[in-house]
Amino acid sequence: MLKVDIWNGVEVKEGHRHIAQIFVNGVIRCTGFIAKINDDKTVTIVLSAHCLTKWKILWRTYEVYTGSYGLKKGQKLGVKRMRQQPGFFKKKFGKDVGIIVTDGEIDPELHDFVIEAATITDHGFESPKECDAAGFGFYKSPKVDTDVLRKATFVLLTEPDCLKDYPAKVVGEVCASNIYRNGAKGDSGSPLLCDNVVFGVLSMVTRIPRFDRATIFQRLDDPDTRMFLISEGLIPAYTTTPPEQQ
Repeated sequence: MLKVDIWNGVEVKEGHRHIAQIFVNGVIRCTGFIAKINDDKTVTIVLSAHCLTKWKILWRTYEVYTGSYGLKKGQKLGVKRMRQQPGFFKKKFGKDVGIIVTDGEIDPELHDFVIEAATITDHGFESPKECDAAGFGFYKSPKVDTDVLRKATFVLLTEPDCLKDYPAKVVGEVCASNIYRNGAKGDSGSPLLCDNVVFGVLSMVTRIPRFDRATIFQRLDDPDTRMFLISEGLIPAYTTTPPEQQ
Protein backbone atom coordinates (compact mmCIF):
# COMPACT_ATOMS: atom_id res chain seq x y z
CA MET A 1 0.00 0.00 0.00
CA LEU A 2 1.39 3.40 -0.99
CA LYS A 3 2.01 5.54 2.06
CA VAL A 4 2.04 9.28 1.44
CA ASP A 5 2.87 11.67 4.26
CA ILE A 6 3.37 15.39 4.34
CA TRP A 7 7.08 15.78 3.45
CA ASN A 8 7.41 12.10 4.42
CA GLY A 9 7.55 13.61 7.88
CA VAL A 10 6.89 12.30 11.36
CA GLU A 11 3.69 12.76 13.30
CA VAL A 12 3.73 15.70 15.69
CA LYS A 13 2.75 14.69 19.21
CA GLU A 14 4.10 17.63 21.21
CA GLY A 15 5.13 21.23 20.72
CA HIS A 16 3.84 23.27 17.75
CA ARG A 17 0.97 24.55 19.91
CA HIS A 18 0.78 27.58 17.63
CA ILE A 19 -0.36 25.56 14.61
CA ALA A 20 -3.58 26.50 12.78
CA GLN A 21 -5.51 24.90 9.94
CA ILE A 22 -7.29 26.98 7.30
CA PHE A 23 -10.18 25.47 5.34
CA VAL A 24 -12.10 26.97 2.41
CA ASN A 25 -15.48 25.47 1.54
CA GLY A 26 -14.68 22.53 3.79
CA VAL A 27 -11.35 21.65 2.11
CA ILE A 28 -7.93 22.16 3.68
CA ARG A 29 -6.37 25.21 2.01
CA CYS A 30 -3.36 26.17 4.10
CA THR A 31 -1.49 25.84 7.36
CA GLY A 32 -0.62 28.86 9.51
CA PHE A 33 0.60 29.77 12.95
CA ILE A 34 -0.82 31.77 15.84
CA ALA A 35 1.25 34.93 16.14
CA LYS A 36 -0.85 36.66 18.80
CA ILE A 37 -3.63 35.91 21.26
CA ASN A 38 -5.53 39.19 21.33
CA ASP A 39 -7.07 40.92 24.33
CA ASP A 40 -10.57 40.08 23.10
CA LYS A 41 -9.60 36.36 23.01
CA THR A 42 -9.47 36.22 19.23
CA VAL A 43 -6.24 35.10 17.59
CA THR A 44 -4.14 36.54 14.79
CA ILE A 45 -2.71 33.94 12.43
CA VAL A 46 0.18 34.43 10.01
CA LEU A 47 0.23 32.42 6.79
CA SER A 48 0.93 32.83 3.09
CA ALA A 49 -0.78 35.70 1.29
CA HIS A 50 -1.80 33.47 -1.62
CA CYS A 51 -4.03 31.53 0.81
CA LEU A 52 -6.27 34.58 1.20
CA THR A 53 -8.83 36.42 -0.87
CA LYS A 54 -9.32 40.15 -1.38
CA TRP A 55 -13.08 39.65 -1.66
CA LYS A 56 -14.67 40.24 1.73
CA ILE A 57 -17.86 38.47 0.68
CA LEU A 58 -15.86 35.22 0.49
CA TRP A 59 -14.50 35.42 4.03
CA ARG A 60 -17.48 33.39 5.26
CA THR A 61 -16.20 30.42 3.22
CA TYR A 62 -13.10 30.26 5.46
CA GLU A 63 -12.83 28.23 8.65
CA VAL A 64 -9.90 28.16 11.07
CA TYR A 65 -9.13 25.29 13.43
CA THR A 66 -6.81 25.70 16.42
CA GLY A 67 -5.70 23.61 19.37
CA SER A 68 -5.29 20.17 17.80
CA TYR A 69 -2.82 18.02 15.87
CA GLY A 70 -5.73 16.27 14.18
CA LEU A 71 -7.11 17.42 10.86
CA LYS A 72 -10.32 19.43 11.26
CA LYS A 73 -10.24 18.95 15.02
CA GLY A 74 -9.96 21.40 17.89
CA GLN A 75 -11.94 24.65 17.89
CA LYS A 76 -13.54 25.93 14.70
CA LEU A 77 -13.49 29.71 14.26
CA GLY A 78 -14.71 32.09 11.61
CA VAL A 79 -12.82 34.99 10.04
CA LYS A 80 -13.30 38.58 11.13
CA ARG A 81 -10.55 40.08 8.99
CA MET A 82 -7.82 39.04 6.59
CA ARG A 83 -5.08 41.03 4.92
CA GLN A 84 -2.29 40.37 2.45
CA GLN A 85 1.10 42.01 2.72
CA PRO A 86 1.08 45.27 0.69
CA GLY A 87 2.60 44.71 -2.73
CA PHE A 88 1.63 41.04 -2.96
CA PHE A 89 0.47 40.05 -6.45
CA LYS A 90 1.45 36.42 -7.04
CA LYS A 91 3.57 34.13 -4.90
CA LYS A 92 6.34 33.94 -7.51
CA PHE A 93 6.92 37.68 -7.02
CA GLY A 94 7.44 37.45 -3.25
CA LYS A 95 5.78 39.36 -0.38
CA ASP A 96 3.78 36.18 0.19
CA VAL A 97 2.69 36.82 3.77
CA GLY A 98 -0.80 37.48 5.13
CA ILE A 99 -2.80 37.48 8.34
CA ILE A 100 -6.18 36.27 9.53
CA VAL A 101 -7.94 37.59 12.64
CA THR A 102 -10.48 35.06 13.83
CA ASP A 103 -14.11 35.75 14.62
CA GLY A 104 -15.17 34.42 18.01
CA GLU A 105 -13.39 33.89 21.31
CA ILE A 106 -11.03 30.99 21.83
CA ASP A 107 -12.46 28.33 24.15
CA PRO A 108 -9.87 26.16 25.95
CA GLU A 109 -12.51 23.49 26.53
CA LEU A 110 -12.54 22.82 22.78
CA HIS A 111 -8.76 22.43 22.49
CA ASP A 112 -6.68 19.29 22.88
CA PHE A 113 -3.85 21.37 24.37
CA VAL A 114 -3.19 24.91 25.57
CA ILE A 115 -2.53 27.02 22.49
CA GLU A 116 0.48 29.31 22.37
CA ALA A 117 1.57 32.19 20.17
CA ALA A 118 4.82 31.53 18.32
CA THR A 119 7.76 33.93 18.46
CA ILE A 120 8.69 35.60 15.19
CA THR A 121 12.40 35.95 14.47
CA ASP A 122 14.11 39.35 14.60
CA HIS A 123 17.16 38.19 12.62
CA GLY A 124 18.31 35.92 9.82
CA PHE A 125 20.13 32.60 9.95
CA GLU A 126 23.28 31.57 8.13
CA SER A 127 23.26 28.56 5.80
CA PRO A 128 23.51 25.64 6.18
CA LYS A 129 21.07 25.62 9.07
CA GLU A 130 18.69 22.85 10.09
CA CYS A 131 15.10 23.97 10.76
CA ASP A 132 11.75 22.19 10.73
CA ALA A 133 8.34 22.82 9.28
CA ALA A 134 5.00 21.16 9.98
CA GLY A 135 1.75 21.12 8.04
CA PHE A 136 -1.44 19.42 6.93
CA GLY A 137 -2.37 18.73 3.32
CA PHE A 138 -2.94 16.18 0.58
CA TYR A 139 -1.50 15.14 -2.76
CA LYS A 140 -3.59 15.42 -5.89
CA SER A 141 -2.24 12.24 -7.47
CA PRO A 142 -2.89 10.01 -5.71
CA LYS A 143 -5.17 11.99 -3.42
CA VAL A 144 -4.27 10.82 0.05
CA ASP A 145 -5.32 12.89 3.02
CA THR A 146 -3.25 13.11 6.16
CA ASP A 147 -5.31 13.27 9.32
CA VAL A 148 -2.53 14.45 11.64
CA LEU A 149 0.05 17.22 11.73
CA ARG A 150 3.42 16.10 10.37
CA LYS A 151 6.83 17.76 10.39
CA ALA A 152 10.15 17.32 8.64
CA THR A 153 13.64 18.77 8.76
CA PHE A 154 14.74 21.34 6.20
CA VAL A 155 18.22 22.72 5.60
CA LEU A 156 18.55 26.37 4.62
CA LEU A 157 20.46 26.72 1.35
CA THR A 158 23.13 29.26 0.54
CA GLU A 159 22.24 31.94 -1.99
CA PRO A 160 24.28 30.30 -4.82
CA ASP A 161 22.73 26.87 -4.17
CA CYS A 162 19.27 28.41 -4.03
CA LEU A 163 19.74 30.13 -7.37
CA LYS A 164 20.80 26.84 -8.96
CA ASP A 165 17.43 25.33 -8.08
CA TYR A 166 15.39 28.50 -8.36
CA PRO A 167 16.88 31.22 -10.60
CA ALA A 168 13.67 33.26 -10.23
CA LYS A 169 14.25 33.82 -6.50
CA VAL A 170 13.35 37.35 -5.39
CA VAL A 171 14.27 39.48 -2.39
CA GLY A 172 12.65 38.25 0.82
CA GLU A 173 12.67 34.56 -0.09
CA VAL A 174 14.85 31.78 1.31
CA CYS A 175 15.34 28.30 -0.09
CA ALA A 176 15.35 25.19 2.06
CA SER A 177 15.98 21.61 1.01
CA ASN A 178 14.17 18.52 2.29
CA ILE A 179 15.66 15.27 0.98
CA TYR A 180 12.24 13.62 0.93
CA ARG A 181 9.01 14.66 -0.73
CA ASN A 182 8.29 18.38 -0.56
CA GLY A 183 5.17 20.18 0.60
CA ALA A 184 1.71 19.20 -0.58
CA LYS A 185 -1.52 21.11 -1.14
CA GLY A 186 -2.55 22.48 2.24
CA ASP A 187 1.01 23.08 3.43
CA SER A 188 1.28 26.66 2.18
CA GLY A 189 1.82 28.99 5.11
CA SER A 190 3.48 26.31 7.25
CA PRO A 191 5.89 28.00 9.69
CA LEU A 192 9.61 27.32 9.33
CA LEU A 193 11.02 27.01 12.86
CA CYS A 194 14.72 27.72 13.42
CA ASP A 195 15.96 27.66 17.02
CA ASN A 196 12.32 27.72 18.22
CA VAL A 197 11.42 30.95 16.42
CA VAL A 198 9.50 31.34 13.15
CA PHE A 199 11.89 32.36 10.38
CA GLY A 200 9.52 32.02 7.42
CA VAL A 201 6.28 30.65 5.98
CA LEU A 202 6.07 28.18 3.13
CA SER A 203 5.32 29.88 -0.16
CA MET A 204 5.89 27.27 -2.88
CA VAL A 205 7.91 24.34 -4.18
CA THR A 206 10.15 24.78 -7.20
CA ARG A 207 9.32 22.83 -10.32
CA ILE A 208 12.94 21.88 -10.98
CA PRO A 209 12.92 18.09 -11.69
CA ARG A 210 15.39 17.18 -8.95
CA PHE A 211 14.91 14.81 -6.04
CA ASP A 212 16.14 17.44 -3.60
CA ARG A 213 14.46 20.42 -5.21
CA ALA A 214 14.11 23.52 -3.08
CA THR A 215 11.10 24.64 -1.10
CA ILE A 216 10.63 28.41 -1.04
CA PHE A 217 9.81 30.15 2.23
CA GLN A 218 9.00 33.84 2.65
CA ARG A 219 11.39 35.31 5.22
CA LEU A 220 9.78 37.10 8.16
CA ASP A 221 12.94 39.13 8.80
CA ASP A 222 12.61 40.81 5.40
CA PRO A 223 12.29 44.60 6.00
CA ASP A 224 9.04 44.98 4.03
CA THR A 225 7.50 41.96 5.73
CA ARG A 226 8.58 43.25 9.15
CA MET A 227 6.86 46.58 8.46
CA PHE A 228 3.68 44.64 7.63
CA LEU A 229 3.92 42.60 10.84
CA ILE A 230 4.63 45.77 12.85
CA SER A 231 1.53 47.41 11.37
CA GLU A 232 -0.52 44.44 12.61
CA GLY A 233 0.94 44.69 16.12
CA LEU A 234 2.63 41.29 15.86
CA ILE A 235 6.19 42.42 16.52
CA PRO A 236 7.60 45.57 18.15
CA ALA A 237 9.01 48.31 15.96
CA TYR A 238 12.44 47.51 17.39
CA THR A 239 13.51 44.33 19.13
CA THR A 240 16.90 45.85 19.82
CA THR A 241 18.11 49.42 20.33
CA PRO A 242 17.86 51.38 17.05
CA PRO A 243 21.33 52.05 15.57
CA GLU A 244 21.07 55.82 16.01
CA GLN A 245 20.49 55.34 19.75
CA GLN A 246 23.40 52.97 20.33
